[in-house]
Amino acid sequence: MLVTLARSCRSILAGAGLRSLAGGVLACLASAAQDSGRTREYADLNLKLTLPELSEFSETANPESAKAEFTGKRGDLALRIRFALIDGGTRRLTEPEDVAELAREALWENWSDSKEQRLDLQPIETVQRPWLSGGPTPLGADPPKRPPCGWAAHAALFTGDILEPGSRTASGSVFVLAGLLLDKGYTLTMEIAPMPTAEQRKTLLDELCKSVVFDGALRDPDWTDAEATARWNEFAPPSHQMKLGKLVRTNHFIVLSNASGADRYGKKLEERYAAFQKQVAFFECDTKRLLPVFYLRTGDELRTLVKSKLDIDDPESTVDSFADEDYLVTSADSNDEFEETYDLAEQLWRNRVRANGGGRWLRKGFCELVGYPENTRTITTSQLKKRRFTPLERLLNDSAWSEQTNTEMDFGEQTSSFIEFLRASKTFGPKFPALISAVGVLPDDDPRMTEETLARVLGADLPTLEKAWIDWCAKGRK
Repeated sequence: MLVTLARSCRSILAGAGLRSLAGGVLACLASAAQDSGRTREYADLNLKLTLPELSEFSETANPESAKAEFTGKRGDLALRIRFALIDGGTRRLTEPEDVAELAREALWENWSDSKEQRLDLQPIETVQRPWLSGGPTPLGADPPKRPPCGWAAHAALFTGDILEPGSRTASGSVFVLAGLLLDKGYTLTMEIAPMPTAEQRKTLLDELCKSVVFDGALRDPDWTDAEATARWNEFAPPSHQMKLGKLVRTNHFIVLSNASGADRYGKKLEERYAAFQKQVAFFECDTKRLLPVFYLRTGDELRTLVKSKLDIDDPESTVDSFADEDYLVTSADSNDEFEETYDLAEQLWRNRVRANGGGRWLRKGFCELVGYPENTRTITTSQLKKRRFTPLERLLNDSAWSEQTNTEMDFGEQTSSFIEFLRASKTFGPKFPALISAVGVLPDDDPRMTEETLARVLGADLPTLEKAWIDWCAKGRK
């Protein structure tokens, strides 16, 4: 299971103008040393910004809740660029994508009450530098130097359009580049009005992605031994029983363990990773950190730690594995392979697929589909064939998941069946990857927007989808 992370931002934009990222942005004391022209250096951050060429250029140092703000014009376009520093608060920032998600949530929170304009956001992308270095490397030549974007060498990017009331006509665009420093994140947000042309958009995006260069020490994506030991001590307070053994690093995981057999478990993790990757496509990046997995000796050790972290007082509560933030925890005596596979799917969905918006139904349903065996879906189908189902309108409403009644079949099992139907459908199956992208960027608490997105991407309203799903179940999932 993956605990829903608390929303920690308030607003980043007001109407068409940027405002504040309260609760997430750090005040920074050092000032920028200004070179002539478009370069701004922040020695305290080891960062250098190269701003786009703008006419009518104006700069505000240390505006409210930000490091700097720049405005100007590029032809007929008005641009506002805001450089801000972000602290995750209670939320662990492990990748630039985490910083981007905080910024995206702040955008949604600001726009949720707006009746004048709406946002149409795109999925978060990983920005690596080879394609920004002048094209492919000639055969036999050294690869081009990759100027890093931060302590984590890569950056994250998402874009969005500002829509006119009651339509999908865009009046402007927002681009957000996010990076990760040693103890904080940063965002460089570019707001553009009116809507740029395709060529203008391409040029400005390229300039934004090239605008930040980091000149400090880089992190080790494979973790140093000291970093891994510190993470173990944070999770499992040192004791005779919880002494950290040999670290095991695989292609995608670092296994921190006090049990024997960590090498074998690392191989099993890679097998499950490969199986998950066949189910859903996601971008791999060699500067992302290995995902931490805590592999404990006993289930009692696991449950003691998890209960303390979740503040569970029920002594009868049992768990064989658990996923939260960037990590997975399990034990050598776990006997529930399906729960482990489900929780690993949650870890990968959260940290690699990054389609974490739109409520629980998509993530939970997909992970249920990946993690649990065929016979459990057969049982679910038999109940759905008897019309014992929860209406889609309720399943897609995130608040309803916390209000599920004892008479309702498990919501995760039902949404798993719905997702299996969508993927198997000749009509909707080809559109499923686009659905993940579109739903994964939505706010969690707006079921109306989720319904509108399903209708737009799949070309069918909820009653039509619900009838087709139940008919598919009635025909034996055919």
